[in-house]
Amino acid sequence: MEKSYSVVTGASSGIGAAISTAMAKNNQNVIMIARRTDNLITLKNKLNNLYPDVNIVIVTQDLSKIDELENLYNRLNDSYKLDTWINNAGFDKAGEFDNLDIKTVTSMIRTDSEAVAVLSNLFVHDHKDEKTKLLNIGSLVGYTLWPGDVLYSSAKHFVTALTEGLSREMQTQNSRIQVKLLSPRQTRTDFIQLATGKPYDFDNEPAGFNTSDEMASFAMKLLNSDSTVGFVNDKFKLELLDRKMQ
Repeated sequence: MEKSYSVVTGASSGIGAAISTAMAKNNQNVIMIARRTDNLITLKNKLNNLYPDVNIVIVTQDLSKIDELENLYNRLNDSYKLDTWINNAGFDKAGEFDNLDIKTVTSMIRTDSEAVAVLSNLFVHDHKDEKTKLLNIGSLVGYTLWPGDVLYSSAKHFVTALTEGLSREMQTQNSRIQVKLLSPRQTRTDFIQLATGKPYDFDNEPAGFNTSDEMASFAMKLLNSDSTVGFVNDKFKLELLDRKMQ
């Protein structure tokens, strides 16, 4: 029997690395995509040692290079049997919108929104009539606006609308694919430090944080459920929500 693979973008650290690890632990072959090759190699070696029966493939790709994504997808789709695609890659540069430079604005829109749309479109087009799964990683700010972070909030609003809308379209077409959205709250990764450009004191944050491993566990629960949305509530617990057409 041909082995199937799960694709995880943004897999070199944080939630993406934790999801890749959870999948390997669950005996799933994983294709890990990210910009940072050294991180991917380190994680691949770790997973190969822990789970020698699982095949781990690494692909170096900057997802802001939109013109390269169709070729990336076609290479993977032609070479492997894909049953799950997880769009996790994204980054933030916090600050008032008018103070962001145009290079940052363009790269953020491309990585956080446009790449999600392109890769979702390609995967659904080819696999909507198969028992497959598409999971997009959104955010709490996909339902609200975070002060001083309008661009990232807007990008995640796009991911929320795209994913929930696509899920409904697939339901109306009676497609076999399941389209899902995971919406995390604050997670203890290097994401905030990269966004703000300065160290963050996680231990003195009164609101609290989820860990990457907790978010990976939430992702696996959502993937293994019939629900469309996994929303992390203000108690940092997962709520599984249905978005089925009436």
